[in-house]
Amino acid sequence: MKTYKVLGAGWLAFCGYFGLLFLWQLLHGIALKARPTPDLFIAIFACAVYLCGIVASIYLFRGARWARRIIGWVATLTFIAVVAQFIAISFSWFACGVGVFAVVSLVLLFRSRHEPVA
Repeated sequence: MKTYKVLGAGWLAFCGYFGLLFLWQLLHGIALKARPTPDLFIAIFACAVYLCGIVASIYLFRGARWARRIIGWVATLTFIAVVAQFIAISFSWFACGVGVFAVVSLVLLFRSRHEPVA
């Protein structure tokens, strides 16, 4: 249970920062002069995913089981975004750290806590 509290706090900080950053960019910078392009739709999708991650991480911190699946999806999409950045742009140590955080979170969220029955 303590592992989920640590993961909930970590994803709350991560999703809070990036979700509010994307929301601010959409409201102030991009949305005022943007046409419907794929970049705009990706930014809207990422903002929605991270805002859902904020809510799910709060419930994960409180111990809700359904929040593990939502944070798992957020971690998976974050890892896919990191891999896409490595392929499209270049290597970044920050992105590498985010990718490791996402993979470690996935392992800790979905590992089995019980011994297999013989």
